Amino acid sequence: MSFATDEKTAVVSSIAESSTGEKDQSSKVQTSSIDEPQYDFDSEEFSSIPELVRNVVSFEDDPTLPVITFRSVLLSIVFCVIGSVVSQISYAAFPVFFVILVSQPLGRLLARVLPDYTVPLGRFSFSLNPGPFSIKEHAIIGIAANSGSQGQWASTSELHSKLAEHKMKIFYIITIATFTWQFLPEFVFPMLAVLAPLCWFAPSNHKINFLGSGKGGIGLLNFTLDWSNITSTVITYPYSVQLVIFVGFVITMLLANKRPPKTWILIPVAYFGNIWGSPTYDIMSNTLYTKNGTDYPFQSLYSTGNQQVNETRYEEIGLSYAGAQYTWGIFMWYASYISSYVWAGLFLAPKMWSLWKNRKDLAKFRTDRLK
Repeated sequence: MSFATDEKTAVVSSIAESSTGEKDQSSKVQTSSIDEPQYDFDSEEFSSIPELVRNVVSFEDDPTLPVITFRSVLLSIVFCVIGSVVSQISYAAFPVFFVILVSQPLGRLLARVLPDYTVPLGRFSFSLNPGPFSIKEHAIIGIAANSGSQGQWASTSELHSKLAEHKMKIFYIITIATFTWQFLPEFVFPMLAVLAPLCWFAPSNHKINFLGSGKGGIGLLNFTLDWSNITSTVITYPYSVQLVIFVGFVITMLLANKRPPKTWILIPVAYFGNIWGSPTYDIMSNTLYTKNGTDYPFQSLYSTGNQQVNETRYEEIGLSYAGAQYTWGIFMWYASYISSYVWAGLFLAPKMWSLWKNRKDLAKFRTDRLK
């Protein structure tokens, strides 16, 4: 629900006069602050407005605040260009929240550095710096730069409240700390991405390096300082689920996120026990090999004319072989289908049997509900 500017000003002025007992016209609200006084929402002026709107939308309006200014136009163009480029490259919507957060300090910076100069263009003259950066300029920048994303009005108004100043300081501190945390392991000191203590203790021992290396081994007891390796599972999955995943990771394999799985039991058993000829092949690779460890020549198996399998050539090359992690992975994928039925039978059998016995009552209940 929207109000005209004059009606809004009259409503705010009448409420301010009734709360203070002053009838002077100077009591009208002329500030752009979002920290407005407590209004009597039971009054006639506000009774028809939904409560959700009253709690989110500000009822103050200062018609003297600038909207279309040199600053707002400049920042709108900049963010429109950046958003279009990012959206085109990544084929994703440019987040308007980024624009809302960044445009406020940039607008305040322009309000400080730009001169108070009026560009003489006749009836189209405009000032480079009409005064403090206003919430209306902030809102128009977010609207102009929004390319498919949707912003929240509460975010814009919150940034202009007195309470938000302390929150924004904390936000900037966390942003700088996060940037430093990500920048150091990625560019300055990549060793921080994966720390392998076993390799430090015995750098010349081949078996220890195989167990401790996260690149060519199984990554036993490795830990990382790079959040991109940690992922968001530590905050999205319950602790009990994380324990189950970790146990499965240690014993079997996880093929999540298309990354090479690291298992601490099955792969070492295959490697040191010479199962499937594991020492001959790259143990952590998904490539198929010949018996002597070279890449399997699939193209040479087909005849050039009819694309039929050349059985003579196949007899010469022999069967294909795979590394331990790929072989275990195929086994676990097939086992996962059977394990789903076993899990349902162990944990859901009583409930499924109860539903089956009461199927007629459930059907009658559904029919009654539909009627």
